[in-house]
Amino acid sequence: MFSNIKIKYQPPAATFCCWLIVVFSLVLTPYAHAEQNKSQYEELRINLDLKEIPLTSVAAEIQKQTGYTVILSESLVTVPVTGQYKDVTVDNFFTRVLRGKNISILSDESEKIIIVKAFGDKIIARQGSVSLEKLSKLVPNMDITLEELQ
Repeated sequence: MFSNIKIKYQPPAATFCCWLIVVFSLVLTPYAHAEQNKSQYEELRINLDLKEIPLTSVAAEIQKQTGYTVILSESLVTVPVTGQYKDVTVDNFFTRVLRGKNISILSDESEKIIIVKAFGDKIIARQGSVSLEKLSKLVPNMDITLEELQ
């Protein structure tokens, strides 16, 4: 009656290895996908060698290197920047340069815009760099001024 039943013996080490593979697959899979899903903005890298250069001029150089328009809030326009920045992300650059200031960095990949704004400031953009309509969509309820910046 039970002659057709075959019992296959699996050593404990083989079972343990199988379970270990399953657990690692479940744990590490989200991290692998997170690396693949990085945005284009997060991958932007720049190289700068600066000595007391106003952040507005630095923003123009970042635009040349990345193709993204950089828009600054009012109090950040004249911040002097000094240092060598080799192969750093744009986000890391602004975080380092503006350490101690209450800033937020917004980006829009479809419009290729980076906005760096200090809390409570109005945004100042170069005329012709981006439309007021686009900026208003990106940062609603913000005071935005289009000016000629040197």
